[in-house]
Amino acid sequence: MTRWSWLCIAAMLMGIQAKAIEAVSSYTLFYLQAKDSYKPYIEVYWQIHPASLQMSQGADSMWSGTIETTVTLTSDTGVVVRDAFALQTPAAESREQASYQTVIDLHRYSLPTGKIKLELQFSDGHKPQNTYTYSDSFTVAPIGTEPFYSGIQLVDTTYKTTRESIFQKNDQLQIPLSMNYIGDDRTRLRFYTELYHSDAAKHYGRLTQNTYISKKALDKPVLNLITTDTINAAHIIPFNGMFDISTLPSGNYYLNVALLDEKQNQLAAKSIFFQRSNIAPEKRKATDTSEDTSFAPIYKVNVFDLANTFVGEFNVAKLRAVLKMIEPVASANEKNSIYGFLESPDQTYMQYFVYNFFKGRNPIDPDKEWKEYTDKVREVNKLFGNSSTRGYETDRGQMYLKYGKPNERIIVLNEQGALPYEIWQYNAPGKQSSQGIFLFYRPTYMITDMILLHTTVMGEVRNTQWRSMLYTGSQMQIDNSRATQYLPYR
Repeated sequence: MTRWSWLCIAAMLMGIQAKAIEAVSSYTLFYLQAKDSYKPYIEVYWQIHPASLQMSQGADSMWSGTIETTVTLTSDTGVVVRDAFALQTPAAESREQASYQTVIDLHRYSLPTGKIKLELQFSDGHKPQNTYTYSDSFTVAPIGTEPFYSGIQLVDTTYKTTRESIFQKNDQLQIPLSMNYIGDDRTRLRFYTELYHSDAAKHYGRLTQNTYISKKALDKPVLNLITTDTINAAHIIPFNGMFDISTLPSGNYYLNVALLDEKQNQLAAKSIFFQRSNIAPEKRKATDTSEDTSFAPIYKVNVFDLANTFVGEFNVAKLRAVLKMIEPVASANEKNSIYGFLESPDQTYMQYFVYNFFKGRNPIDPDKEWKEYTDKVREVNKLFGNSSTRGYETDRGQMYLKYGKPNERIIVLNEQGALPYEIWQYNAPGKQSSQGIFLFYRPTYMITDMILLHTTVMGEVRNTQWRSMLYTGSQMQIDNSRATQYLPYR
């Protein structure tokens, strides 16, 4: 039976509504370490069979396909993430060659705790009636005080590399399996998981981890497919593992990880279901669980490499600066990710986040979106920066980036009875249909910059005591002030 025949079977098992686009998809829940806690995020990944796409020949005579993609994550309170973009297949000289290149992609999104629904939608860019939809629900549990695991991710291919990409983890290029099916063509089961907060279990004495395959979740191991490792306490411990499953016959199984104390009491555990097809299993004991360090990928994979994008040369220092630049225009969910990266930098994840930030705003040309935004940042730096603070780090710079140039800007530096201030008026700022005002002022402890004192714009900080902070003169002077004229009762 061919691989794609099995993909269709797996699609039915996973509740996927496959119409014309042949694809499989999955996800894994991980956590980023924050200052005093862990912030959940999801990796969503998929594999598309390009022969199921309508290929088109471009002006350069090269053939390629386009997949219009939408990822939606919702909670009980509403939409958490809605990410829409176009995915282009690699260009090829013929339609036949274009249909041989398997396309794999991966995206990461921050999540709140609670019940989450994931929906993934594809449509063929050259034939919109060709579609694919995948949906699933899961719960992100609140973080407690005891150790816990991430999800378990089954892995297609892994090997050491210094080349950065969205698939890189811990100096490994790691391409996940987009379905929990291990066919006859595979003799090894590779996986990845992370253990968090094991440093909170030091009082339990020596810690060990059992990793094993069973017929039921967390049941006894089959065919001696078990490994035991000593665990050193840490905030986050990543695990890359592998089992030789050449002796494992066809059937349904679970891959399990369990953290045990020195008395063999279970402190944390995680399982993942997988289906095995093995028509002719080897007749030997499955005791060899040593890692295979050779690299022989079974399928040709197109890795969406960030090396040739605008983020390819960004180091951690540059990425931190970029995150601060985009924070004013980021969504609440994106801001949570930004704060997490600033507290616990990870160069690969930060590069992917920045690229995805601009791709989400311009799916066709994220590089153009990046250049246009950096032009705005340069303008802000010129207008509001000083020798000690970049313009995009000031209150005025951040509001300028978020709402653009004000329709009217009134600079008041020498008004009697008042500290220096500025009034910015917008006809319709953001999602507000009515007029909005920003009031900035310069406290006595500042030399050149100004800070936001009050605003009438929805979603921004309002200060009903702004008059007592701005004015130093008499009530008559206050009544005749330019600020009072623009903000008489607000």
